Parts: sequence; structure tokens; C-alpha cells
Amino acid sequence: MTTMTLADYVVEGEKRFGSDKKDWKFVCSSCGTVQGFHDFVRIGVKKSEIANYLGFSCIGRFTEGETGTEGKIGCDWTLGGLFQVHTLEVIDDSGKKHPRFEFAEPEKTDEVKE
Repeated sequence: MTTMTLADYVVEGEKRFGSDKKDWKFVCSSCGTVQGFHDFVRIGVKKSEIANYLGFSCIGRFTEGETGTEGKIGCDWTLGGLFQVHTLEVIDDSGKKHPRFEFAEPEKTDEVKE
């Protein structure tokens, strides 16, 4: 299990994807689906609610059978359930640990994130 402070988590996210958290991508611990803020917007999740799910619940919980080129998008996994398959926990400022999906690897582009 990897643990990191919230500050280190933010530094890692910015290093990979830039300072706009809406550009950050995560990998579901169960099915491996890469997902981010804009993916949740695309399937109709209210923008004000996405922060409650992103990096914690797979996008498949919200697709209701929507399919992509490989079949159903994601799975119905959430890190709030009985079975714990995650490999990352983020420690908040009060010392409480929060399970999180791992960051995805950034896509290879010519654009440099600052």
C-alpha cells in the first residue's frame, strides 16, 4: 500500500497533468479504466457532484450500460465498499486516510504541462 500526504498527492497530480485538476486522470483499481473529470461530464454527471466520485468510484457506476469500442465503459467499483483492492491512500491534514485510485500515466503529447 502506498500512502502519501494530501500535499504530496497534489504535487504528483500537478507533475503529471498540470495544475487544473479537471485534467487529472485516474485508473480504476478493479477494471483498469482510465477516467477523468471530462469523462464524467461527457456521460452526464453533474459537475458539482463529480468531485465526490472522481478517483474513488469507477465511471461504470454511472454509465448504465453505455458502451465504448471495447464494450461497457468501466465497472461498478467504488472504494467505499467492503472489499479493498486499492493500492493508494491519501492522508488528509487531520491524519485520516482516504482510499484513492492511482493516477493514470499522462498521455504522450507535444504539449508541456506547467
